[in-house]
Amino acid sequence: MKYMCSSDIFRKKKLILICIIFAFMLSACADPSNKETAQPVSNEETAQPADKRTEAPDSDEVLLYKEALKDNASPGEDNNYEITQVRRGDFKYEMFAIGSVEYRDLYYETMETEEAEIVEYKVSTGDKVNKGDVILEYNPVYDEASYKQRKAAIEQQEKEYAAGYDTRRAEIIKAEHELKEIKDDNEKEIKRLEIEKLKLALKKYQETSDDLARQKADLAEYSEGMKKTKIVASHSGYIMELAQTENENILYKGNVVAVISPKKDYCIKVNDTTHGMLRYNADVTISVAGKQGGADIQMPGKVVMCSNILTYGNTTEEAYVEILDEPKGVDWSGAIKIYFESKALNDVLLLDSKAVLFENKSEGSNAVSVPYVYIYKDGGIFKRYIQVFGSNNKDYLVLSGLDEGQEVAVYNK
Repeated sequence: MKYMCSSDIFRKKKLILICIIFAFMLSACADPSNKETAQPVSNEETAQPADKRTEAPDSDEVLLYKEALKDNASPGEDNNYEITQVRRGDFKYEMFAIGSVEYRDLYYETMETEEAEIVEYKVSTGDKVNKGDVILEYNPVYDEASYKQRKAAIEQQEKEYAAGYDTRRAEIIKAEHELKEIKDDNEKEIKRLEIEKLKLALKKYQETSDDLARQKADLAEYSEGMKKTKIVASHSGYIMELAQTENENILYKGNVVAVISPKKDYCIKVNDTTHGMLRYNADVTISVAGKQGGADIQMPGKVVMCSNILTYGNTTEEAYVEILDEPKGVDWSGAIKIYFESKALNDVLLLDSKAVLFENKSEGSNAVSVPYVYIYKDGGIFKRYIQVFGSNNKDYLVLSGLDEGQEVAVYNK
């Protein structure tokens, strides 16, 4: 009976030992260091959306052996995926910006009267006008008291100037007469120097008459402006813009009343929000929407002004494109797009854009898209996170995570 108890104890110990060994083996299989075990991806390990540079999670685990589509299966007609390869080639990333016609041959009609009250515009924006056509009728705002005061002040300055001039001129004449009476050579030299000094003073005094002349011209222009009641077109063309007044229809001297253009010389103004990707002197394609049901019209262009040639303080979100070869019959009232290459790289790793998928990761209010692919390896298909640059609608530029010639599955859902 004692022997049987020892045997039972031995069997129980052997069973416990086997369980421990089996548990250890299971623990080894589940070891996080095993590269065949998937690791979770946090928000901090993700990168930018697909249209920007995107990065793989910062992890030693790149190849994740999970989510296999069909283990130990070969691609073919019976499977829901195809195989493509990572290859080397040239990458061109094309973008577009919205543009509008900008006319460079512009003429500005300005108010010449000191102050005027608008009576009536005779044209509207977009109207065609001929040289001499009336654009605006107005009533001059005449300040009679101010005019008389300015006139009296100028007349008084003229009298004072004339008196000062006569006095200085008389001093010179007197000195020249005294010079003729002097016999001593030293005294003559002293008198000559005195005369030269008086002449220089007279010349300096005459310069003050320039300001007086300007005042008289301004007053005469003011008086002449009181006789005018209309502004006419100085050039033939189309009304591009009319004055917008905020002071009860009052215009002042120098205000732009209307902008006219014959619409002969123009370029494309671009709303450039690419922060310098639209480069100076770059070749672009101008695309103008065709008429309803018609194809878009395309033509070559070149960037003639943009922000990345300006100083930081002068940068704007505007660029200008010159039209190089304009087809006939273009309707510039349609939508205008400017297509350009923002990145062009040679001999880089490329992958079919259909092979790149994105996994949305979010934590709180933050959300990012993490790119990944399905690797075809040893008859199996496995998930791998990678780094890419935005697609050009054909390929992604591979930054890291894949090698040339590597096979990737294009998963057809």
